[in-house]
Amino acid sequence: MNDSGYPLGFLYWLHMLATLTWLGMQAALVLWVLPLGKRYLPSEEKTAFVSRTLKQVMPWEWFSALVLLATGMFQMSANPYYGGFLAISNRWAYAILGKHIVYGLMLTVNGTLSMVFLPRLERAALLLQHGRPAPDAPAAARRTGQLLWLNLGMGVLVLALTALARAA
Repeated sequence: MNDSGYPLGFLYWLHMLATLTWLGMQAALVLWVLPLGKRYLPSEEKTAFVSRTLKQVMPWEWFSALVLLATGMFQMSANPYYGGFLAISNRWAYAILGKHIVYGLMLTVNGTLSMVFLPRLERAALLLQHGRPAPDAPAAARRTGQLLWLNLGMGVLVLALTALARAA
């Protein structure tokens, strides 16, 4: 029995698990968690809720992104269609290139959420907690929601590009 496929199979499994974690969290946030918080929480608690929720989710998303990067490189190099760095010579390579571009955009959105909007939301929540006005809180929460939707849409696009690559 040849067991040379087990390490690659394990990497495929990790890759799928990281994809499920990242996109599953995105979907859960934009489809259920944030809308429920918006609908049922008093207005003075909404900013803190969004801030706490993002603070809990972002480390998992970054970890998933790291796992996707590491496992994806091994999968790509093991693929018979892979011709080398930036060797774009077939449909598979075009799909993978598109996938990597979208993945880079998703990382940019994640970075913006982590380094720009999460601190804004945390500051606004702290101000509101101490009875001080936070005029930019609604705009920051709205933009955060828009970026989460954008990331989910790009994640779905990555899945479509993966399907194209698999069909090549």
